[in-house]
Amino acid sequence: MEFKEFRTRSAREPFTSPYPPMELSPKEKDLLRQLAKDLVAVNLEEFEEFLFDNNGVLPEHQWEFVRRDEQVETFLRRREKYGLRGFGATKRFRRDTSDTSASMSSTKSDELTSLDVADIRSVGFKDGTIEDGVYGAMSPTTEVFRTKSVYVDDKIEECNVLALIDNVTDADPFTSLTIRWRVTENPPIMRTFLKSYDHIYLEATGFTTLSNGDRVSYQLLHSIDFPHLTPPLATHSRGQVAAILFMRQVDKDTVQIHGRGVFAIPFERAHEEVALGAS
Repeated sequence: MEFKEFRTRSAREPFTSPYPPMELSPKEKDLLRQLAKDLVAVNLEEFEEFLFDNNGVLPEHQWEFVRRDEQVETFLRRREKYGLRGFGATKRFRRDTSDTSASMSSTKSDELTSLDVADIRSVGFKDGTIEDGVYGAMSPTTEVFRTKSVYVDDKIEECNVLALIDNVTDADPFTSLTIRWRVTENPPIMRTFLKSYDHIYLEATGFTTLSNGDRVSYQLLHSIDFPHLTPPLATHSRGQVAAILFMRQVDKDTVQIHGRGVFAIPFERAHEEVALGAS
């Protein structure tokens, strides 16, 4: 069951991309697969801590309640409890001059001082199955990505799948791995004086298991820097994103969700937005 390219018409088209499709070697693809696997594993440990050590409750001294949407509550980590380390720090992908090998590193902490960071958790329950959740989240090709964006009106201004590393198949219809570029739409009042911000990130979907054997689904997004392939654009501010959503089936028609999102945008942009909101 591969997602096929198809075309549709909408008032928001045409989408464009400033970057050509990526050509990655088998070794580079394996490195990116391992990165996705490692990021899922790290966050799975936190999900288990939430489930089994904290009985499905976020500690109040670390998390501040923000909003409730039906059965899902969203919290913001208290700022004195958070620093951008590990999950959330952009992964830098380096290719040597011969293009025969590559390496990965995390963004240095001193390079993050110009970013304003928010760490968000969403926890609760939704109707449906974990298979429904993964299928609804997937958009492994550019045209599916764009069509979904228009349909759900997710405020994505431009988007493109730069590399399709693993597409879904009939044998494995929920596992995918891609590299993406997207631009988040500015509110109309800001468009005349603030740049839109873009992201280059890895996205992965699939299933894994908890230590007790429970099957869970995941959707992972994580910023990744390809200095040689996706340099920052003068027309946009480069943001950072790291997010993962786990779903666990708790009964036939209900899933438990645990979502974590770490978002960083350039410091000067964040403070301009705050100043605008206060005026």
